[in-house]
Amino acid sequence: MKISKEVQAQARRLMRLCIGADGLMNEATVRQVADKIAADKPRNYLAHYNRGLLRASVGEDNLAIEDFNFVLELEPDNTIALYNRALLLDNIGDYNGAIRDISAVIKDYPEFWEGYRRRASIRRKVGDTYGAERDEFKLLQARLD
Repeated sequence: MKISKEVQAQARRLMRLCIGADGLMNEATVRQVADKIAADKPRNYLAHYNRGLLRASVGEDNLAIEDFNFVLELEPDNTIALYNRALLLDNIGDYNGAIRDISAVIKDYPEFWEGYRRRASIRRKVGDTYGAERDEFKLLQARLD
């Protein structure tokens, strides 16, 4: 895929906006740029995905979940967005939602061992010891293989 010179120039301008005089990324400016891009391109799932990552990185979990929800409306098979949303749902205490999302990712990627580990941990939080032990046994089997 060839990127036009205009798009390359725009990306350079945005990067210069985000980097302060000290050479470090300015968090507030990065947020403003991410919000502006999402507003300018409201149906662009990548803009919302990237803003969701940014929001998650600064602890704005509920806002990040909104962005990942948007991505998943447009791209329901986006397992990376689904897993990111699962981690955020765990953070805010929506354990059943987190288990649902991680289970969907594991269904698509049955050898995603980190997913089993995470799901076991969340299952313990909701008192599902049997489910947690099944996930942990799956991990043990994988290590022995």
